[in-house]
Amino acid sequence: MYIYIVHYSKNKELGEELEERFPNAHIIKEYDREDIFVSWMKYITKSNQELSMVSCNIKHFEALKHMVDNDIEEAFIFEDDVVLRKDWETLFIENKKKYFRDEMYIKMGCFHRINIDTLPVDMMWIANNGGTEAQYVTKRFAQIMLKNIRMDNTIDLIHQGCLRSATIPFIPVATQTSVITRNDDAGHISYTKAVPWREYVKNYYSSNTLFNYYELVDEFDIFLKRKKEIENAFFNRYNKRVDIKRIDYIYKNEF
Repeated sequence: MYIYIVHYSKNKELGEELEERFPNAHIIKEYDREDIFVSWMKYITKSNQELSMVSCNIKHFEALKHMVDNDIEEAFIFEDDVVLRKDWETLFIENKKKYFRDEMYIKMGCFHRINIDTLPVDMMWIANNGGTEAQYVTKRFAQIMLKNIRMDNTIDLIHQGCLRSATIPFIPVATQTSVITRNDDAGHISYTKAVPWREYVKNYYSSNTLFNYYELVDEFDIFLKRKKEIENAFFNRYNKRVDIKRIDYIYKNEF
């Protein structure tokens, strides 16, 4: 099955490791947090998220876009800190056939204390989609998601909101190293803040902050043309070539 990996390309060492672990994977290296598309997306959607989170969301959307554009029916999407059980693919396929044959989204990541070998069947649906280190998705999900994106939260809750689901299918065969390689609790999810995320999922489609990803990509192309025009006007006035990175200046300036 096709595999995508969301990766911050500036981490060269990890990138080489990923290429060795997943030699046939499609690694999403574009649109790091330094990329102007990320800054533009944050500006145009009025996102309250940090650039690193906006970048992560975009990379996930790019994986889905590649699926749709290339008619890929199903795929795994991993983040670059993912670790998988040695028998992960066999376990996933067996459990999907048994419990989730027709689901278009399945969460595969979990906390380290959860063991699929002893997990009761009624626990194979999870309320909070927290963490997107690994998931199974279909082209149908990708099509729906790309027409209804938001940028005001992390990608896990955006996925769950798009699904309109109080619970998510769950086959725990993966986890993430970033949670346990720090000596603090910065990577832990606080379930004491349950009301906000539940409200977010419940009201996902009632928001006025829904966007079509394809339309945003087209709008960005128009922005790039405007950026070039403003940079040329700046040169003509000040005799200095500059790469303007301030998004608001491109839209509101003296020219």
